[in-house]
Formats: sequence, structure tokens, C-alpha cells
Amino acid sequence: MKKKLLVSLLCLVCATTSSLGFIACDNDNKGNNASNNISNNVPNDTEDDASDTVDGNSSDNSDTNQQTEEYVDGVKYVLSEDGTYYSLVNMDSYEGSEFVVPDTCNDLPVKAIAYGAFGESKLTKVVISDNVTEIGEFAFAKCTHLTDVVMGNGVSSIGKAAFWNCNALTNVVIGNSVTHIGESAFKECENLRIITLPDGVVSIGEKAFQYCEYLEQIRIPDSVTYIGSWAFNFCDNLNYTVENECEYLGNETNPYLYLVEVDLFPDDIVTTTINPKCKIIGHQAFSYCESLTHITIPSGVTQIGENAFYGCVNLMSIDIPNSVKNIEMGAFTNCSSLTELVIPDSVINLGYWSFRNCIGLTSVVIGGSLTNLGIEVFKDCTSLKSVTIGENVASIERRAFYNCSSLTTIFFDGTIEKWKSMEKDASWNTEVPATEVVCSDGAVTL
Repeated sequence: MKKKLLVSLLCLVCATTSSLGFIACDNDNKGNNASNNISNNVPNDTEDDASDTVDGNSSDNSDTNQQTEEYVDGVKYVLSEDGTYYSLVNMDSYEGSEFVVPDTCNDLPVKAIAYGAFGESKLTKVVISDNVTEIGEFAFAKCTHLTDVVMGNGVSSIGKAAFWNCNALTNVVIGNSVTHIGESAFKECENLRIITLPDGVVSIGEKAFQYCEYLEQIRIPDSVTYIGSWAFNFCDNLNYTVENECEYLGNETNPYLYLVEVDLFPDDIVTTTINPKCKIIGHQAFSYCESLTHITIPSGVTQIGENAFYGCVNLMSIDIPNSVKNIEMGAFTNCSSLTELVIPDSVINLGYWSFRNCIGLTSVVIGGSLTNLGIEVFKDCTSLKSVTIGENVASIERRAFYNCSSLTTIFFDGTIEKWKSMEKDASWNTEVPATEVVCSDGAVTL
């Protein structure tokens, strides 16, 4: 059944510090030394399984570069190396249920919440002051009693897995200065219902909201240019805007910003039109649409997500507009009916395996902004006869053109000197018949 988008602003949580246990940091209230360990299975960069423990900040005094430490009512603060601010690093001995991160400690700002600082605490509510600019990795991981978080307007970055598995969390106010939401930042916050991302957010990391199974509404502002793979995977109750069999997320003025996926079984899609306001084509959005023959990518799209068109075996042509900056890993793998490809100058990232096994490709032109050709990017393109490599490519990784068994003509838009200085894995042209590269000022023998 088709879904409809219901995007609304998250009602601001009114919080008064008088009802919270505000902690002022001073030298006269020192608690006991503590260490911070989160025993868990934490998410890592490549899979959901991970390490057994996350080690926090130890109070070992043997480090010759030891920083000044302060303890207040069971809360540990550490002075920065340059002596200009404090970080909150440990909450192990704090006994309250609510907490306000103080503005200052010893008249210096508290600017960071460190790695694992609140991990597994029994807090139910946290208010983060405007002086805090960074919420570190795993900062609140597995705080399973936490229901309310209010971030100050100084926070610019929410670290990897910062609120991972806070499964009681229902209310989050994200500060107006946040630009980056890290990988798995809110993963498995299953009771979140509404999230409003403020204007200014630029990137949403991989798996950022994965398994937020009761999440219904999210506002994605126009400022977002990058959304990582699986960002909203298994958010089964999200409301979408549906147009031309495509499901979108966005905001009140542009509900079409992020194309999540097609709304039909892949085999039912022969052709479709992407809304011209779309900026990001998501992870696996059209994967295995084996009947898809034609599609136009709008001129405002900046990102083509991981495996976005994977296995579209009947897709005959694709025009990549000059607005696209990122073509993610496997985006067009196994698109066996593609015959020609031009990667525009706007593209700065071409992910691994992007065009692997596109067995119908005969010619490829690579734009002038790319600096790297990644692992197996054109592997097994067995009909490829001619490739033009942009002059700024400085490295070619392993098996980039492996088994391009018809490739006889290679042009490089740079000089012979540039070609010779380029870092090239020994296997980049294995099973390639070309015997030379034609540069702007002559030829180089392979």
C-alpha cells in the first residue's frame, strides 16, 4: 500500500533548569576516581556485529601527558591539552536521574562530551548547554532509561553511535548548529516518533536512524547533500510522499528531496520520472528493477547512492547531470545494457565497483574532477573498447579495469609526466589488451 508523507515540525520541548539537577563544577567538590566501560555489541563501520567492549577514559595517573581532572558529584571533567576548555568524560558515579551539562568548569567552557561519557547510565533526561560543540562517539550509547534529550545550539556534530540503542528515547530536540549526524547516531532508538533536523544539517551518516521502527516523521532540510547507506533502513512506519511509484522524504517546502525507493515490486518498473526537486537518490532505490529501460536523473541531484541501480539489466542509457558529486559504491553494477558513459566534471567521488560487470559498455569518459579510480570500478566490462581518463586522476586502485578484455584504447588528458607519477596498483589493467596510454603530449607504453 502506498504511503503518504506527513512532515511536521517537532514541537520544542520546554525545559526549565530549575526542575533538573544542575551541576556546577568547582574545585571543592571532588568525587572518587572512575573508569568508563560500556560492555556491548557495538555497531562498526561494516556490519552490525562488533567489539565486545568500548573502553572509556581511564583515570590512570601514569600518563606523562596527563591533563587536569575535576570531579563533581560523580561527574568527571578533563581539561583540554591547550588549557582552554573542559570535556565531560565520565558519569559513572552520578546518582541523579536528570542532568544538565554545565556551561563552565573552573570558569572555562565545557565544550565536549567525550567518547562513551554517559554510556549505560540510568539518566532519564539530559539538557546539553550551548557551550558544548561536540557530542562524541558512543556518548549516550545504551542509556536505556533515557527518554528526553535537549541539545544546545552550540552542538555542531553528533558522533558515531552517540545515542545508539537508547530504546526508551521519545523526545529529541536537535540544536540549530548541527551540521553532521554520525553513523548509527540514533540506531535502534525504537521509540522515536518524530525527528526534526534543523536547517544547516549537511550530512546524515550510514545507519543513522536504522531500526527506529516506530519513527513516523522526519524533516530533512534542503541543506542536506549526503545521506549514507541504510540511514532509514527498517524504519517501517515512516510516512512518505509518493509520486510516480517513487517514495520520498524531505521537508515542508520540498517533500521530494530524498528518493528512498520505488513503491512497487522492482519488476513492475519499466520507466519512471524522478521529481525535479530530488537531490539524493538513495541506497538501493532502483536495485533489481530489471524491467527499467530509461530514466532521467534531474539536474539538481548531487548523490547517487550505494547500489542505487544495481542489477538494472535492461537500463540502456543514463545521463548523469553536472550537479552530481558522489556516485556511491556499486551504483550501476550489473547494468549490462548500458553502452556509453560520460562521468561529468562535477563528480568528485566514484565508489568501488560503481560500474562493475557492465558488459555492454563500449566507451567511457571520466571527468576532470576525479582524483581516484577505486577498486574494480570497471571490472569485467568486457565490451569496453575506449576509455578517457581525466587529467586529475592521481591513483588507480587494484583491478580497476580487470578483465576489460576489449579495451584497446586508453586516453589520459594529462601529460606523460603526470601519468608516470600516478599511483597505480599492479593489477589495475590485468587482462587488458591495450599496449599504450595516449597522453596530452605523447604516448606511454604499458
